[in-house]
Amino acid sequence: MSTLWFDLRFTLRLLGRSPGFAALSVVVIALALALALTIYVLVRNQGIEPLPLPNGDRYVALHHVYQDSGRIAYGDQFHADTLQALMARADSFEALGAANLHGSSTINDGETTEAPWGTQISPQLMRLTGVAPLMGRGFTEQDSEPGAAPVALIGYQLWQTFFGARPDIVGYRVRIDGEMHTVIGVMPEDFRYPVDHHLWRPLKLPPNSPPGDHSMHYTPIAILKPGVSMIDASREVADIVAELQQQYPDAYKNLSAKAVPYVEAASITDFSVMNIVMLAAGISILLLACLNVGNLLLVRASERNQELVIRSALGGTRARIMRQILMESLLIALLGGSLGLWLGTYGARFVQYQTEVVVGSTYLPFWMRFDISNDVLLIAAGATLLIWLLAGGIPAWRASRSQINTVLAGGTKGVASRGNSRVSTLLVAAEVVFSFFLLVLSGAFVASVNMASGVNFGVPAEDTVAALIMFDTKRYQHASDRLRFIENLQAELEADPAIRHATWTTALPGAGGWWAAFDLPDLDLRQLGELPQLQGIPVSTDYFESFGLTPLEGRYFTATDTADNLQVAIIDSTMAERFWPGESALGKRVLINPEEIPGRPPVRDVTIVGVIEPIDQGQALGRSRGVFNLYHPVTQFTPEFGFMVVRFEQQPKTYEYLIRTIATRVDRDIVLSFVRPLDASMSTNIRILQTLSELFVIVALIALVLAGTGIYGVVS
Repeated sequence: MSTLWFDLRFTLRLLGRSPGFAALSVVVIALALALALTIYVLVRNQGIEPLPLPNGDRYVALHHVYQDSGRIAYGDQFHADTLQALMARADSFEALGAANLHGSSTINDGETTEAPWGTQISPQLMRLTGVAPLMGRGFTEQDSEPGAAPVALIGYQLWQTFFGARPDIVGYRVRIDGEMHTVIGVMPEDFRYPVDHHLWRPLKLPPNSPPGDHSMHYTPIAILKPGVSMIDASREVADIVAELQQQYPDAYKNLSAKAVPYVEAASITDFSVMNIVMLAAGISILLLACLNVGNLLLVRASERNQELVIRSALGGTRARIMRQILMESLLIALLGGSLGLWLGTYGARFVQYQTEVVVGSTYLPFWMRFDISNDVLLIAAGATLLIWLLAGGIPAWRASRSQINTVLAGGTKGVASRGNSRVSTLLVAAEVVFSFFLLVLSGAFVASVNMASGVNFGVPAEDTVAALIMFDTKRYQHASDRLRFIENLQAELEADPAIRHATWTTALPGAGGWWAAFDLPDLDLRQLGELPQLQGIPVSTDYFESFGLTPLEGRYFTATDTADNLQVAIIDSTMAERFWPGESALGKRVLINPEEIPGRPPVRDVTIVGVIEPIDQGQALGRSRGVFNLYHPVTQFTPEFGFMVVRFEQQPKTYEYLIRTIATRVDRDIVLSFVRPLDASMSTNIRILQTLSELFVIVALIALVLAGTGIYGVVS
């Protein structure tokens, strides 16, 4: 113990004599570790960590897969008959239920209406979270039986805000989606399962639902049995859907199924490639720090070569010399690790701030965490240990192998041995390789983000606000009812003197649209193999006119384009030039969803009546970039959701209150969600990329700093 204490004091004196070396080594480790921890906190929230639920590592969701293209059908796509077949036949799951992951509900207490994120969910899934209501009771299986009294659970935040924290909330009657429900309980404050939901109702599956019944849509959620992999589960559900396809070929045409990670299903985005890139960058930074500090310690050991040899000649053992050098590197690693962990907390706050800016602080999924928890501490400790062993191990091993006679006969203080020089050169070569990799990776990513940021969406966004509307499928079951609401709301909005135009679309620029395969009867695209894809976007008849877009060819939609007349469409010039170069596209026919795939719009035979300048509808992070755009008149195709786009003479500060107030005049049970300026909606995906770009710029700068210190080590 006395020798250990002596070595510790001696090491502290050595570091005190070389403050520049000590500070440089500590800063190198701290910067690398802080960046690696920041990257981990970012990637952790994209599904690499188990859900914070019992058996969270075994949660999966099921998605349909289109056999013709292999594409995953994201969103709530399963129907009741498919779900019931899976529940009866699947053996890979410890539990299997379903929920509506992507939708909101309207709630009205007779005076006020709001649209919190709400879901219909299997009672079993709620119980498996292990979370009991703060007040009242949870769901039972009887609550999900057809004909059972309508009941609901509400979130703590909804209880506090909408209901004013009233103590008699249990048993209170409230209108949800146009139907009276009894509130049976309040969930705890932090409970937002299955994504970011604040209102829950028991899922009631219709008994003996016939194949092809598309009246309701769900996302199956399952817990794998121990020992069952996601690949095994995917194989089983694909076999079950294949059996259904043989029994009901029309209802299951071109459909298969697979299990996917829960977070991927809930966020409708596959982050796997991005996660790999980010983790590769973080690991490379840590390895670069190891090489860098190891090279600095090797140079320092070379400077002390004669001193260490003399100590060996005077009786110092090889183990004692290695211990002294390892102690020096341990102190440096501990100081650097502590500083890196402290800086990493600010990195986590940076990630949290940027995420809240993009998503909104009130819409964060329940699994997202930005705290420095035990897993972060464990990674920090492991990284510090790795840096110590790799950075201190090589110099210690080289120093212990010094030849006493050679050094005493001709060694000179401050000159590294030939062996150390070779090792140092190899370390710097490795640093250059890692630095080059990081610089190329960062440069390519930043360049692509800059290109995406410069996209011209093709529509003016000044003084324009967009609001999402989700129709209640019970009250607005028929397209004519939905169209009547849209037209009435447009009329009410345009009657306000502050509003210039009000128009409707199902896909905002930069947000993607509804995918569908298409064929052209005059070209027969089937000969090319897989049919190409387009984004079908229903819009109001005045949509293009309200943005000042003049047709390059043909006409706008008109009031005569009704469901009883010729089915028409407008395409952009990109599609026209691709398939009809040098000739007019007017009058050409497009067959949309010619295979009549379940879950997509039924086959539509439309005639092109207009061509416009391209509007960039693709998502910067999505799979819809580069897909052709085709627009339907909403008078002929009226989906169950869409965006009301309001153009003001001059956008007032109270735009959200004004739009919501006008909407309640048309239907008090319809609530507008995500009411925000159009430019903010369009740039959401760009902001995500810009956040990642800023992180990669930091990666590149740190790589340059580390490369510079490596060169310093060689020169010195």
